[in-house]
Amino acid sequence: MNNIQLVILMAGKATRLYPLTLGFPKCLLSVRQKPSIYNMIVPLINKGLNDITLVVSNENKDVIEMFMNNSFKHKDVTFHYIVQDIPDGPGGALKLVAPKIHKPTLLLLGDTLCEVPNDFSNSWIGTCKVNPKTVSSWCMIEHDENNKIIDCIDKPEHKVNTIEAAIGIYFFKDAKLLKKVLTKKIKKIKNEYQLSSIFDNYRQKEDMYIHNFEHWEDIGTLENYRQTNSQNFNCRYFNKLKINRLGTINKKSSFEKISSEINWFEKVKDTPFECLAPRVFKTNKVSSYEMEYYDYLTLSEYNTFYPINDDNKQYIFSELIKMLYPIYEKNKQDINIYNLARSIYYDKTIYRINKWTRKDLIDKDYIKVNNVELVGLKKCLQLLTPSIEKICETSVNYNSIIHGDLSFANILYSPRNSIFRLLDPRGNFGEDSIYGDYRYDLAKLRHCYHGRYDEITNDLFEIIESDEISLTFYKDNNYELFDEILKIYKVDINDIELIEGLLFISMIPLHIDYPSRQLAFFIRGLTCLNSQINRRNLNENN
Repeated sequence: MNNIQLVILMAGKATRLYPLTLGFPKCLLSVRQKPSIYNMIVPLINKGLNDITLVVSNENKDVIEMFMNNSFKHKDVTFHYIVQDIPDGPGGALKLVAPKIHKPTLLLLGDTLCEVPNDFSNSWIGTCKVNPKTVSSWCMIEHDENNKIIDCIDKPEHKVNTIEAAIGIYFFKDAKLLKKVLTKKIKKIKNEYQLSSIFDNYRQKEDMYIHNFEHWEDIGTLENYRQTNSQNFNCRYFNKLKINRLGTINKKSSFEKISSEINWFEKVKDTPFECLAPRVFKTNKVSSYEMEYYDYLTLSEYNTFYPINDDNKQYIFSELIKMLYPIYEKNKQDINIYNLARSIYYDKTIYRINKWTRKDLIDKDYIKVNNVELVGLKKCLQLLTPSIEKICETSVNYNSIIHGDLSFANILYSPRNSIFRLLDPRGNFGEDSIYGDYRYDLAKLRHCYHGRYDEITNDLFEIIESDEISLTFYKDNNYELFDEILKIYKVDINDIELIEGLLFISMIPLHIDYPSRQLAFFIRGLTCLNSQINRRNLNENN
């Protein structure tokens, strides 16, 4: 897509979303656990699009620019910012872009969410079918039997011969024509310049067609934003989440782990962890449960997308560990969990990696990554077996109530009062139980800030596989400040990193729907294991 440019109109005041947008642009409101506009631009950037023009307002320019610079600092993508001083409508906003038009142009409204089609053979307007009673709220598009557009009627007050409405995504194939059209004068409709006038002028020289979208969403009003958020969660293919009107969230899953989650919620009652978990109201025991919903962002979203300075990141993480560590220390169980630890740290890793289809990578003795030669996985596990065995033997010293899946995506955070709530517990450490080795929880945290798990699951990386593998991330990351906090509590970072590496390897088959992420997990896991070979002074030639 490097032969296409993207233009996004996001200068509106978003008054229909007040109070959410008082001081915060709607394009950055959370949808699918990320700022909404990222749902649109990240897939396009990862397909090669590298030229983006954002029409912004004076009020939101700085914060939007901070988000983009934070997320795409090391990606070859250029952002242009054009300020719309006079709020004279979307047509007026697009006219400001005329000097920047030099390629076929994909145009988005900042509150539109959909999957961008790969069809750029003709100019088109994205449409959907709407209720005939609501046509006065839309720009209605009339077309012939070949889907060629014959008329655009903006918010008609009379009956029209179509139920196709423009939805906020458009493509102009002829850049020179679009540039010329944008310099022409157009009349205001209801005191604003409308895109329909630009469509009409463009169609005089080149045909436009409808591209019908079966599924799309917008977040332009409080009602639409609520509906969008209640049905959209960034979860794995085997989970389904939905918020109901009573403020609870229903989770359904085809993954066997859900029964362990339910068991954990029931058994942590009257323990310190009970206060950190949402209340569970209904359970199916096998495939679903309903729990209290908290309208907080996750640590994943804050750490991955928000331009938070290191001091504040350190403060948030320090508060989390201060909250967790006394629970770990005061709730130790004097039982031998050696066999359970071995099943988690070693047996599960072997079982999971054997389910991955990339035997060509698993069996390699050495793999070159980012110009560094790494010891291959099988040899790593062979060299590190004594160290893994020692972790299992010492697990009794760290046996406590644990969460078991303490990733940033499962930690809700309210910065107003530094409140944390923990979601989606594992509920199984070799067997269904609320107990386990709390170093496992800490390794889950480290695989987010050091292993960059959330950047991988949000596709903020590039991986290229040839004779060697290149893995690069789009943003900066300072993980050392988090490690320093863990060291305060006398945790051996080497043990945590070794468990982190095993975690990355074992999660590969759970992401079969994203092969590039699987490869990135493999590389991050291999990097951790090689680090431990070097730190533990193990002989690669053994």
